[in-house]
Amino acid sequence: MVERTSKPRTYRPIHLATLVTLAVVALAVTAVAAVFMWDAAQVPASVPKSPDLAVRAAQLRVDVIRNILAVGAGAGGLIALFLGLRRQYVKERVDHADQEYKNRTAEDTKHDAVERRVTELYTKAAEQLGSDKAPVRMAALYALERMGQGNPEHRQTIVNLICAYLRMPYNPPHNPPYVRSSAGDENESSAVVEMRQQEREVRLAAQRILSGHLRYGDVGPSDPHESPDLNDESFWSHISIDLSGAVLLDFRLVRCAVNSINVDHATFYGSTTLSFLHSTGIANFSRAHFSGPAYFAGADFRSSVSFSEAQFDYRVRFDRARLGGEANFEMAKFGGATRFAGAHSDKFRFQDARAILKPTTSHFWPKGYRLVGADSASDDGLIVKE
Repeated sequence: MVERTSKPRTYRPIHLATLVTLAVVALAVTAVAAVFMWDAAQVPASVPKSPDLAVRAAQLRVDVIRNILAVGAGAGGLIALFLGLRRQYVKERVDHADQEYKNRTAEDTKHDAVERRVTELYTKAAEQLGSDKAPVRMAALYALERMGQGNPEHRQTIVNLICAYLRMPYNPPHNPPYVRSSAGDENESSAVVEMRQQEREVRLAAQRILSGHLRYGDVGPSDPHESPDLNDESFWSHISIDLSGAVLLDFRLVRCAVNSINVDHATFYGSTTLSFLHSTGIANFSRAHFSGPAYFAGADFRSSVSFSEAQFDYRVRFDRARLGGEANFEMAKFGGATRFAGAHSDKFRFQDARAILKPTTSHFWPKGYRLVGADSASDDGLIVKE
């Protein structure tokens, strides 16, 4: 919310009592000076009187009167100087405050104009995202990206809109679901399949915008658990993303930094790569479904992270990941080779979590945990604490 500009300060005129007081002080000073000077000018009675002395005494009295008048004029001049200085001080302060007020008003007017323009562009882009034409939706995404790059205060709102778009229902193309296919499902027309493929391209563009502006560097810290350098102009800082229930395709947030991430109940098609993801807030992957391989190597979740009831259909890697104060994998299902080599958490939770017993490559569980077969007929087992 924009703080409105306050009016410049005003100054009250000098009160009549103040002027009267100053005049009385000036008269008092003049009277005191007159008494002392007149007394000093008196000829002592012990001095013999003479015509010449009388003339000099008269001249002295004239000089005393002149000096008394000069003192009075000086006192009045000091008062006039004080009033003049005050008048100049007040004028300069008022002029300065008035100029600042005009400058702030001009800035507020400019800011309001920019805000109106941004609101218009934002509203137009939001309408375009609802278009049934893929190129129009694509153009809206890039318009939002340009708007966010030029207006940092609107970046979270723009990210929220892009995430809301990705949370909209979507059925990816088939054969397999995460790879572009030239042939659609036999029960669907070619037009429907083409629309799905076009929507796929729009969604991939939306994901690239997110990952492009959340990436903190191409190299990143030498130690994956160091705080990243966030000085890149293209990096959007302090962003939280909410992709709960979204359908995500080949999702990548490699060397990215966010405040928090919520992908509860999201479906990940294709390869999911969140290597070296840096999150300072809560990371929620509960009930997420990873239909392809998932990589969390070197990820740094500073707060708690939850994968409760998550399903991994293929291999998953948490090598050298820091999984916050608590890593919750309760009732998670691991359908491929799973590795936690070098992973760290203050507390792992694997209650009722299951994993395939015979993956193509060996599992690597956190220290103190192992996989045991539930029964001889089952293909998976339970992850238990040793």
